[in-house]
Amino acid sequence: MAHSQGGLLAAQLTDDPAFNSSTGAAGTYNVTDILSVGSPVQTYTPAQSSTDVLNVQHVQNEGTDGDFVPTLDIEGRSLRHPGGNPAENVQDVHMQTPHENPDFPQQDAAHNAHDSVHRDAHDPSVYSETSGYYGTLREHGDHPALAGKADRMDGQYIGEDVVLVDDVVIDARRI
Repeated sequence: MAHSQGGLLAAQLTDDPAFNSSTGAAGTYNVTDILSVGSPVQTYTPAQSSTDVLNVQHVQNEGTDGDFVPTLDIEGRSLRHPGGNPAENVQDVHMQTPHENPDFPQQDAAHNAHDSVHRDAHDPSVYSETSGYYGTLREHGDHPALAGKADRMDGQYIGEDVVLVDDVVIDARRI
């Protein structure tokens, strides 16, 4: 699973047949699944049709702004895919942006719509179960696309015996 720039990097790597290949050649990987949230990745098509891709983005709903970052790729239109990405193994899911949680206030509407996890300003180890992309995935686990992805990844990347050891958030800005 990757968020924002991480999703973009994952999409670029799986688009490259020198990286994403089932041949077993040195330096290649057989990428089976990608789950990206808040990433502008619709112009990329995995090198293998067996790579299952699910891209989730927050859209505007009553009282909230949508996440503009996933739209930076002009919704998948490119010279390679003028009408948008036609790949059958790539699915884009639009979900409503959660309303801001007053216990985890965000800097602005853009952060509310784009951040992966909303943390407590005084104790970063405390995070919201219902806000950000994390909250969206938790709250909508029964969505057919998310449930299907969970079934494909259960025991490999998620499940009882899989433990999150660490997560890293890198905030990059131009000065």
